[in-house]
Amino acid sequence: MKKMQVNPSQEFIGMKLVADKPIEVNFRKGKKNIIICNEIECTKANATGRRLTLTFRDAKGAELGTRRVYFEHFEKMGDRFGIDIYDN
Repeated sequence: MKKMQVNPSQEFIGMKLVADKPIEVNFRKGKKNIIICNEIECTKANATGRRLTLTFRDAKGAELGTRRVYFEHFEKMGDRFGIDIYDN
């Protein structure tokens, strides 16, 4: 019987990155993949933990969009918000 591995990104589900002022972040490489938001929430992760589903919101809490992004981009978003995602 094969032992099931734990999803390494499971701990990030439900995590919110919040800022007082709008911050510009890239959810993928390229100039067209920029969003300006006040809050990012991780809602899901795929089985390997490599791809996360993120919800972007503005200051009023209105949803700006939902995107599936690579984990590395979520780490960079945490840096832009001034939050160490591994401390939470």
